[in-house]
Amino acid sequence: MKIAKILNKRVEDIFYDEPIIRDFLRNKTLGELDEVSELTGIEVNRITTLRKLDDSSLDKEFSKEELIKIANALGLSFEELFLEV
Repeated sequence: MKIAKILNKRVEDIFYDEPIIRDFLRNKTLGELDEVSELTGIEVNRITTLRKLDDSSLDKEFSKEELIKIANALGLSFEELFLEV
């Protein structure tokens, strides 16, 4: 908490776990993932890979625009799924 205060940042911006999108997608049925795919124009197979990607792979596999589309299709904001560093 002190480090965050000194750096004038949120604790989550300094220390964070893996993207929580995996938690949201883990509970989705194939039908729900198909709907996300349809809303985003991103193949469902690519969307399901998000369940397994770490931060570095996530940045390589998906553009920020794609991730924003996915977040919106899930009814969430980008910030709710990902912490920008």
